[in-house]
Amino acid sequence: DKVANASPDYPIVLTTYSCTEHWCSGAITRWQSKLVEMMPEAYVEMSEELAAEKGIKNGDRVLLESARGSLDVVAIVTKRMKPLFCGGKTIHLVGSTFNYGWLFPKDCGDTINLLTTNVGDANAHTPEYKACMINLNKS
Repeated sequence: DKVANASPDYPIVLTTYSCTEHWCSGAITRWQSKLVEMMPEAYVEMSEELAAEKGIKNGDRVLLESARGSLDVVAIVTKRMKPLFCGGKTIHLVGSTFNYGWLFPKDCGDTINLLTTNVGDANAHTPEYKACMINLNKS
């Protein structure tokens, strides 16, 4: 039912995760030149199907947008991400890391958490930063 009631403005599911090269927010690891060289900035992984639909190629800049904000990142087109099929509809899933934002290196962009929902668990008092609905387009 949530799929049927989702906003058409934000039809894509975003999930967030950590990359191997940076730990947590990257506040310490982004100061390590070798790690920054390996993984210099925020990115979004998307399926080949979504990339074709949106006219996006590997390495293009894309704008991620949610009801809360927007973020400009690099596109990684990969076989790792696959569309989901829910309620007879194709639902695209993309993934991005939470290891970037604001501090160092200069111009590394904002944090993906600008896009995530502003809700939390009532018992544990932890924010919900793992998934939200977005749209994306080539920058």
